[in-house]
Amino acid sequence: MFPVLKGDNTEFDLACEAIEYSFPTDSEAYYISDSGFGIIVPIFFFRFSLDLSTHIYDKFNNKKTEEIVFHFNPRFEQNCVVRNSYFNGEWGQEEVHATKKNPFKRGQMFIMEIYVMKSEYLVSVNGVHFCSFVHRIQPSSVDSIHINGDVQLLKLELSKREMYPSTERTLLLVDDPHNKMISVNGVHFCSYQHRFPPSAVESFEVRGDVALKRIDLCRKDTYPTKKETLYPDLNQLE
Repeated sequence: MFPVLKGDNTEFDLACEAIEYSFPTDSEAYYISDSGFGIIVPIFFFRFSLDLSTHIYDKFNNKKTEEIVFHFNPRFEQNCVVRNSYFNGEWGQEEVHATKKNPFKRGQMFIMEIYVMKSEYLVSVNGVHFCSFVHRIQPSSVDSIHINGDVQLLKLELSKREMYPSTERTLLLVDDPHNKMISVNGVHFCSYQHRFPPSAVESFEVRGDVALKRIDLCRKDTYPTKKETLYPDLNQLE
């Protein structure tokens, strides 16, 4: 049992087949932020599973029972990654991610990060988005991490992050006489026909799971002409 309070970073230099990493759940404990934190697990492996778990007191049997909030399980024989949850003594519906470009290679080190968002977990591997898992159980209930299988755990870290990997964008909004033109990273993305005169705008608001770095208000003489599809749903990247 390794307690983790706010702001702590804890590292392991261990090699074993199953590791339980737990932290307390009282008012002083590390809280799983809605804005997300990363769990970095660089390991060598042949097969493995990672579970974010919670423990609930069973009054009838007078004992604590474990619920798996998020189960992440690469299966090499099927060349897929399964995500699931275990609640009330039963496994839920499996979500299977089959891919020809499997980022998990036998015997090779990788870095996996799990970000806790308001509605889902986002999983990246080596800095690239890999998959997502919509919350079935409140992430704030997680009190332990279990890593099982043929793994050599080099480091595990809990921390708050400002940005999800590979998602930094430069967004440009330009008004022409008829439309609001929107580009992303210098490439035209979409347009929106004016319903109100642009001169009527007196404020703007940015919402959602983003970290805003900078806002510039200026005149723009040219606008990108190339058009690409830059913003698929993160779930569609699976």
